[in-house]
Amino acid sequence: MNKIIEHQNDQTILDKLSAQRNLYKAAKRWKALRLVLCVILIVVLAMVRVFSPDISWVGIALTSLTFVSLLIGPVLDYIISNKRNLAARIQQLLETELYGLDWNHHLWGSKPSYENVYDHKSSKIPPRLHDWFKVGIGDIQDINTAILLCQRDCLKYDSYLRRRYFQLCIIVAIVFSVCIIVCGAIRQNDWVAFITFSLIPMTPTARWLLSVILDEKNDKKARESLESMVNQEMKNALSGPPVHKTVIIQIQELLFTHRNAGYLVPEWLYKLFRKKLEARSAYSIDEFLAKYKEVQK
Repeated sequence: MNKIIEHQNDQTILDKLSAQRNLYKAAKRWKALRLVLCVILIVVLAMVRVFSPDISWVGIALTSLTFVSLLIGPVLDYIISNKRNLAARIQQLLETELYGLDWNHHLWGSKPSYENVYDHKSSKIPPRLHDWFKVGIGDIQDINTAILLCQRDCLKYDSYLRRRYFQLCIIVAIVFSVCIIVCGAIRQNDWVAFITFSLIPMTPTARWLLSVILDEKNDKKARESLESMVNQEMKNALSGPPVHKTVIIQIQELLFTHRNAGYLVPEWLYKLFRKKLEARSAYSIDEFLAKYKEVQK
C-alpha cells in the first residue's frame, strides 16, 4: 500500500488544505464584489434610468459608477490575483509533500511560509476535508500510478466545474447586455442618450465577459494539454509500462499553471455539484482499479 491515503489526514496536510481553500474563498468574495460593483449595479441603474427617467440622480450615478468601475476593476483584479496565486502555491506545496515531489522554484516561485499557512488555515478543520482522496487509491502499489490517479481526480473535478461556470457566465452576460440595449432603445429619444445610457453602461459587462473568455481560452489550453497527458499515462498504466516520475512532475507543473491562471468558480457552484462529482469520481476510480488489478495479476 502507498502512503498517500495514510498521510492525507496528517495535520500538516489538512492545515494546508484548509488554508488554500480559505484563500480561494476570499478571492471568490473579492471576485463577487467586483461583479456587483462593476456589472450588476450598473445594469440595475441603467434599468432604473430607463423606467424612471424622472429620478435625476440615477443618470449621474450611472455614468459615474461606469467610469469608476473602469478604475477599481484593475485594483480588485490585483487583489484577487494575489490571493489566488498564494492559494495555488499552498495547494502545490500540499501535493508535493503528499506525493514526495520536489518544489520547483523556477516555475512556482518561493514556497509559502509556515506563517502563510497559519494565517489562512481554519482553527478547526471541517470534517469534509478529511479523506479527500478515495481509499481505493491506497491499494495501488506503484506510487507513480497512485499519484497519477490523484492528479486525474483533481483535474476532472475542477474541469467539470469550470466548464459549467463558463457557460453560465456567457448566458448571464448576454442577458444583461440584451436588457440594457433593449431598454435603452425603447426609452431613449436620440442617439446621444442611447449611447450615454445604454452602450456606455454595457461597457463593464463587456469587459467582464471578455476577461472570462480570455481566462477560459488560456485555461482551456492548459486543461487540454493536461487531459491529453493524463489520458495517455492512464492507458500506459493499464497496458503494462510503468508510469514515469518525469511525467508525473510535468503533470504537476501544468496543474499549477491551470490553477494559477484559471478563473475562479463560485463556492455555491461547488456545493451544487459536489455530491454528483464525488459520486462521479468514486465511480471512475473504481472502474480504473478493477482494470488495473486485472493487469497486475
